[in-house]
Amino acid sequence: MYIGCTDMTILNSSDLAFAKHLQGIARVNPFLPERVELERLALGDTYVDMGMAKAFQPGEGPNPNMQPLLEKARRVLADLQARAESSKTRVSQADKDAAGHIALYVLYHGRVGQLYELAAKIALPGKTNHVRIPWFPKFEESTEAALTLQGERLMPEETAERLLALFFQMARAFVNIYANFVGRSPAAVSLRASMWQSIFTHDIARYRRALLRTDSGSVNGSAVSLTSDIPTLVTGPSGTGKELVAQAVGRSGFVPFQRESLSFEIDSSALFLPIHLAALSPTIIESELFGHRRGAFTGAQEDRASFLEVCAPHGAVFLDEIAEIDGTLQVKLLRVLQNREFSRLGDSVSRRFLGRLVSATNRNLTEEIEAGRFREDLYYRLNADHLETPSLRELLDGDPNELAHLVGYVADKLLPDGGSGEASGFSGELCDWIESSLGLNYDWPGNFRELEQCARAVLVRGQYRPGPTSVSAKDAGWTGPIAALELSADELLTSYCVQVFQEVGTYEGAARRLGLDRRTVRARVVGAGVAPG
Repeated sequence: MYIGCTDMTILNSSDLAFAKHLQGIARVNPFLPERVELERLALGDTYVDMGMAKAFQPGEGPNPNMQPLLEKARRVLADLQARAESSKTRVSQADKDAAGHIALYVLYHGRVGQLYELAAKIALPGKTNHVRIPWFPKFEESTEAALTLQGERLMPEETAERLLALFFQMARAFVNIYANFVGRSPAAVSLRASMWQSIFTHDIARYRRALLRTDSGSVNGSAVSLTSDIPTLVTGPSGTGKELVAQAVGRSGFVPFQRESLSFEIDSSALFLPIHLAALSPTIIESELFGHRRGAFTGAQEDRASFLEVCAPHGAVFLDEIAEIDGTLQVKLLRVLQNREFSRLGDSVSRRFLGRLVSATNRNLTEEIEAGRFREDLYYRLNADHLETPSLRELLDGDPNELAHLVGYVADKLLPDGGSGEASGFSGELCDWIESSLGLNYDWPGNFRELEQCARAVLVRGQYRPGPTSVSAKDAGWTGPIAALELSADELLTSYCVQVFQEVGTYEGAARRLGLDRRTVRARVVGAGVAPG
């Protein structure tokens, strides 16, 4: 029996400060410098400097600070619980708060390795219906033990299944972000931090509290997370990986844990559904997006469910080149964003879209609005959350070692050597070729896509021939010869075809923009050496 309600603090000032640092680690964006600083403060002289970009990267070796942090957290929590149990007075609110923050850290990081392994299995598209967690009973037991102090349940609103679902989402987000966007420069770090915010907002504590108000993440007519119905717009130059960024965000939605089956029910094929608008006619776009009934238009021989309809509640539909849709479809899409409802072509039945909408474009939508080609109200709906991908030049300018790192990543994809050293050898060869033939200040107008093409060309032919647009504007590029009237009509057409293709990203979209046959555009682009034949 405890005597009175004396406010007795058991933790010393050092342990209280440690708990504060762990609370900060749990709340701050893990890809920002503040996270690194909090780890340093929590460990003091034993902290091992890992740098900003490597500190949290799965697959590059364990962060040496994680295990000492976990061991210290377990030790402080166990000591606090033991002293509280033997005390004759109730512990202070400060001790309760500290115990709760330390407990959450211990629970997450005690299982994070297993969660990473599970997340990696569904990081790529494929059919996955059951992600079993046979160790959930032990996790629940650990949760109750860690969140109990003097017989009182701390954070009583937090169930083990809800915490596990949040922890699994965090692990999936880590894996998806790193699987889809590499780089160590400040621009790369900043983009990863922005991707994390798109998934969890800038305040993950508020995000966690919001889950409590959605019936344990129930999808029965309600949002499954704070961000599930907030659209994301990804902009940036062509070739900078906008779809990969969209995929990382779209595949990282909150998935509730099913206690009865001890599993997460995840249809991986419905997590991320991309529609490449520039390659499709308006009728096909409308059918893909909204679905159709049999006979709704010529060729509609059977009913078709739309991407909006089959998208998982915790998944996303991705609209690539959003600026390509016409005015009629813009109005219909606006309705979806306003009330989450749509109807199939030729049908009057109202259906609901439960997933998230992510869109991308390399066009300036402000200019498109001013030109009357894009609705301003739709733009503001799409732009609730905005991500911008940096150019390759921005990445390289931020870190002198970034080129070697990115080249190594490309080489590993081209030559998965299993330890034979082929990829490493080719990586050095490619870096030497780029430095001697293109120069370290080369602008890479085709961005990361051009770097990959350069690697393929050097691998096959020992050299890479940049296309007409692969020269920076400040170095005259192809606009200089135009101004000097030096290009023939044939050369001018080729240069412009390449320019539009690199901006749009597809032969179909470029052909439509140019008013040419797709085969003509492809022949010009391939002939210029910009794309493989």
